[in-house]
Amino acid sequence: MKFGTEDKKKTRIAVALFALAVLAVFYELWPSSVPTAAVSTAPTENAAKGMPIFSKLDPSLRLDLLKGSEDLTYTGSGRDIFHSQPEPQKEETVGKADDPRVTNPGPAPAPVHVNPPIPLRFYGFATDNDKKKIFLALGEDVFIAREGDIVKNRYKVLHVNPNNVEIQDVLGNYSQQIPLTLPNS
Repeated sequence: MKFGTEDKKKTRIAVALFALAVLAVFYELWPSSVPTAAVSTAPTENAAKGMPIFSKLDPSLRLDLLKGSEDLTYTGSGRDIFHSQPEPQKEETVGKADDPRVTNPGPAPAPVHVNPPIPLRFYGFATDNDKKKIFLALGEDVFIAREGDIVKNRYKVLHVNPNNVEIQDVLGNYSQQIPLTLPNS
């Protein structure tokens, strides 16, 4: 049985590289101490102003420094960051409160949300075993659907009426009626 140690030169190089690797790992993992001459303990200009400067690198929790932040309270601006709304307007009073020319406009009206139109258009219809099928176009694509089917993973066909089809946008949770007229008529 051969171990591959026949070439003495390659074996010596492999052993030397292994020893270097072990030394490198040992050097990286061995805890080292910070030389004390590198850390300045003299007070600085910032320490005189009341800003604490750490003279040592200490990972322990300093509760005395956290006590100063306990009295801080967040007041906020009153805006709801989770809903799209205009910033509240600041009231400016020009005259006295009893002046009839000065009017208080009251709160700003809420923005009116208009649902976007459903982009599907009527393309045709067919009847198969008394089941109404409708052809809906979206750009170059044509979809065949019955009542209850979902088109393009978003639009649900609710009802097929003689004059229109009711489509629901399941992502926006609103419905719209599309007239049953051919595109060229």
